[in-house]
Amino acid sequence: MSGRDTFSAESDAVYVKAVYMLEVSVQLISARTFDAREAAEEVAEQDRKRRVMHEAAIAAVSSCNRMAERFGVQPVFDGNIEDRYEVADFCGDFVVEIFESATSASYSAQPIIDRLLNS
Repeated sequence: MSGRDTFSAESDAVYVKAVYMLEVSVQLISARTFDAREAAEEVAEQDRKRRVMHEAAIAAVSSCNRMAERFGVQPVFDGNIEDRYEVADFCGDFVVEIFESATSASYSAQPIIDRLLNS
């Protein structure tokens, strides 16, 4: 995973999923409800969940950077950790990078399976 910590990868993916779910929920809620108050409450709940996942992703990225510093290696994230949008962009880019590498024509899980079975 390019030296990135698994905890960060999970948190990044969960955050990206939360953003996706918020956007899908807004569309679904708008299509199925005519009660503006109910729709607003549902959207607010989805946004609350997204914010919680965003905080977890920021904490995970910060933790990975602290570990990288302790071990004297390049940080996972070299942007401004205080900039929520910058961290959000990093999470999205990271998940896309993982997805693209796992779906490329040259990807094969077999070496990983072999290593696990032989250890």
